[in-house]
Formats: sequence, structure tokens, C-alpha cells
Amino acid sequence: DKTIRLVLIGSKFQIALDKARPDDMTFTHEGNTVLIFDKKISIRLEGHRLDVEGVDDSQQLVLSKQQ
Repeated sequence: DKTIRLVLIGSKFQIALDKARPDDMTFTHEGNTVLIFDKKISIRLEGHRLDVEGVDDSQQLVLSKQQ
């Protein structure tokens, strides 16, 4: 019942496990909520792209600035 939450600690984005709150932005994949973050994070992410990239047999979240 917990999902990956994107949080801002200092000036760095990190992830934590948490439950969605009423004002959160939520993202789903195949019917499951896979990522949540609050409006403050949403504003900080403006102009950025969040992707999942494969590295060998694993995947990682990659945040990049859109051009």
C-alpha cells in the first residue's frame, strides 16, 4: 500500500516510500500507483522530464531538464 514518493531534501531530489495524500499528484502504470509527489515538487519539476531508463538488468529514475 506504499508508493515511491519524490521528495526534495535540501537541493536534491530523493525517493521515499509513502502513501498518497489527497492533494498529491499521482502517476499510474497498469492500474497501480507508481509515483507520487506534492504540489511543491510539481512546481520544481516544471521544465524537467522524469524517465525510467534501463541499465543492464535494472532500471532507474532519471531527471533531466527539457530543452
